[in-house]
Amino acid sequence: MATALAAYWYFSPYLAIRKLHAAAEAGDLGTINEHVDYARLRASLKAQLGDAMAGSMRETEGHPLASAGAAVGRMMIAGVVEALVQPPVLMYSIRTGLARPRPAGAPPPAAGASPEAPATAKARGRSPMWRAERLGANRVVFHPVDGQRDDSAGLVLDRYGFATWKLTGMQLHLPSSRPAGAGS
Repeated sequence: MATALAAYWYFSPYLAIRKLHAAAEAGDLGTINEHVDYARLRASLKAQLGDAMAGSMRETEGHPLASAGAAVGRMMIAGVVEALVQPPVLMYSIRTGLARPRPAGAPPPAAGASPEAPATAKARGRSPMWRAERLGANRVVFHPVDGQRDDSAGLVLDRYGFATWKLTGMQLHLPSSRPAGAGS
């Protein structure tokens, strides 16, 4: 009994990511909402984007409009994060294995085109594969895998209680950004 309980505890984040993916595929908003801590997810994204902006603002120190630009940037970040951290966007990100940025020099999608899903197993008719990165006993980052190691993005799940996991962050790997969930 103790071994089965320990195995369930250890594998519970894998069950959680599968449940999130199944809910995203089915369009099950109730399950998505149950397994996402929206406040922590928004805070994580705002912190990462704010750090990236602060890093780029260091290059303009001393410029007379730098502080005004920083204030506008912070307001824009807050608005963008509020608009994007919504169940339909999260379901798309989970379903496709996360939307990845276009490679440098790649042409933008045609006007009116829907965002392209990454070339994952999903495009071949299977669910995306996930690689888990354990960050202690209470945090796991799931990275989408496309036949190669890809640390460009990740879903951060934190433990709530014995074996309940919630999405609390997205790891973006932006220039000058702190690790996902830092400050939460």
